[in-house]
Amino acid sequence: MNLIKRTLFGCFLLALIACNNFKATDAGVKYKIISKSSGAVVSVGEVLKMHMRQMYGDSVLRDTRKFIPEYQVLDSSVMSKDAFEIFRQVKAGDSIVFLVQPDSTLKKKFSKLKGNELMTMVKIIAILANQDSAKNDQESERKRLMP
Repeated sequence: MNLIKRTLFGCFLLALIACNNFKATDAGVKYKIISKSSGAVVSVGEVLKMHMRQMYGDSVLRDTRKFIPEYQVLDSSVMSKDAFEIFRQVKAGDSIVFLVQPDSTLKKKFSKLKGNELMTMVKIIAILANQDSAKNDQESERKRLMP
C-alpha cells in the first residue's frame, strides 16, 4: 500500500512539474498556488495552520502530516520577503508548491541524495484570527495526538 501511495504521489508531482505554470519571486523562488477555495484571503496578523512536506529529489526531509501542524503568523517582520509575498495570496484549503535551487552549501549537505531542487509542499488547513486562537488550536491538536 505504501508503495502505491508513493508511486501515485510521484506521478502527481511529475504532472504538476510538467505543467510548469510556476510563478517566481524576485529572488527566484518558484511557486504555484493550487486554489481549492473561494474563501477570504489571509490578512496580516492572522495565523496560517498548515501541513508541510519537504523533499529533495525522492527523499522526504520533513513531513508534518502525521504530527502537529505548523503555525505561522502572516507578518512581514517575521517572514522572508518571498514567503510573505507568496503566503499573503492564500486562502484556507489552498496548497502551495515551492521549488528552490539549492546553493552550494545545501548541495553539499544533500550530496548523497538524488535531485537538483528542494521542493516544499504546503497545505493550508485553516486561517486563525490571531495568535491566541492559534495557541488554543495547537493545544487541541496536541491533545488529539497525545490523549
